[in-house]
Amino acid sequence: MTMHDGQDEVGATLAQIAMIAEEVNLIALAGSGADTTHDEQLAFVAEVKLRLWEMLALCDEAHAVCSG
Repeated sequence: MTMHDGQDEVGATLAQIAMIAEEVNLIALAGSGADTTHDEQLAFVAEVKLRLWEMLALCDEAHAVCSG
């Protein structure tokens, strides 16, 4: 893999992270509504936590590419 290929891969990973971040924002906003029950809020929190773990895994992959 060339350095340019690595940069492309990291750039694509960062784009994926940005998309997940947008999803996290929407999920969190949906869960913050006044008419949301406690159980529903817990489900929203679990979904946000899952998405954040996905983001961390992508960060680890990008770091591995950068580290060679």
